[in-house]
Amino acid sequence: MSRNWLSKKEFVDKYGYSDSTFNRRKEECLETQYRDAFIQPSKYELWIDEDIYQEFLIYKSKNRFKAKVEAARNAVERR
Repeated sequence: MSRNWLSKKEFVDKYGYSDSTFNRRKEECLETQYRDAFIQPSKYELWIDEDIYQEFLIYKSKNRFKAKVEAARNAVERR
């Protein structure tokens, strides 16, 4: 099975990320179970497994919604 790997340049171009957005998202991803999305065999070589990264984006989106719902519930309970 062939993996869908992108170089950092290909990835940044495809997703339209600035360097700071790329670095922020990379750090967020590395703190989750989707850390395998980033493959770095050497200090100067970085590959991104796009399939795993897209799973991370879905996870991030679901957790963002969940956090908003919990915040709304907490606001209602405080009234």
